[in-house]
Amino acid sequence: ADDERVALLVMLAATHLRLGDRVAAVAAARDAVSLAGNLGDDSLLADALVRLGVALDGDDSGQAESSYRRALALYEHLQDVRGQARCWDRIGVVAAQRGEWAEARTALGRAIDLGRTAGTPDEWGLAALDLGVVARRTGDHEQARQLFGDALALFAAVQNSERQLLALYNLAHLDRERGELAAAADLYGVAASLAERVGQHDVEVGAVSGAGLCRLRLGDRDRAQQSLAKADALLDGQDGWFAGRELQDVLSVELIATTGNGAAVAARLTEAWHRAQAADAWAAHWLLAELTPTVTRLAPATLSRLRNENAALTNDSSGAAIDGTNPAS
Repeated sequence: ADDERVALLVMLAATHLRLGDRVAAVAAARDAVSLAGNLGDDSLLADALVRLGVALDGDDSGQAESSYRRALALYEHLQDVRGQARCWDRIGVVAAQRGEWAEARTALGRAIDLGRTAGTPDEWGLAALDLGVVARRTGDHEQARQLFGDALALFAAVQNSERQLLALYNLAHLDRERGELAAAADLYGVAASLAERVGQHDVEVGAVSGAGLCRLRLGDRDRAQQSLAKADALLDGQDGWFAGRELQDVLSVELIATTGNGAAVAARLTEAWHRAQAADAWAAHWLLAELTPTVTRLAPATLSRLRNENAALTNDSSGAAIDGTNPAS
């Protein structure tokens, strides 16, 4: 029953990724793609290619996009509108990670239109959520709030608690960016609890870290330190990238800065920046912008060097203007 084996491998890949094991997720997804290709089942192959793209996303965005576009061609041949919406959403997310905002908006707009046409609130809502992230990253907070609200309503309609979690998580980001730190900390706490309940490991790390960052900036260093300890325990030695990891990095650097240890601040910032830059140009830029007040005081030479490297890499990649507002999901 090789078709069932493909479906199980796809589920295994998703499970490994939620548990933070990207290597195992990629291996399972590649096995699914290989087996589906041998079966000659285009629908199974397309599903496996999407899962492979998700597993690769964060470590190799180029291969991830290639996988999504292969799946898109298959879904178009099959006239599977829902599958097409899913692929355009993921292609838009990859573009946003590169700071290619116009391309991201175009792809996510197509995903919204296709999800609406197909009558699939979950795909429509996910694309609205991701377009909201783009709006927030580029400073349009009003559009972001509207899109997050639309997504939350669509996910509630289909009782998708995992995606409702993502909408709440992004609303917490938005409150933090607007300076509403107490409200943001409370929303992050709700998101962290829900993420633990539904097994969204990456979101749990980001939400715990986000709450800690808000508490630190409200002057509660002890609770911020507790949040960092919990986030570190959740990571348990994991060194890979995922969206939201930048929150844990910023919290870590700012807590180190409270000790006045400039060398430790410089080392931790350099580690965080290199990890982010390899996967998400916007997140790498945001790290430097967000930590500028702290690092200017304690490690100015490191900040200057990383800014120069960041500018050179940004110009070499897409030439897109990457803003320094605050982090996305």
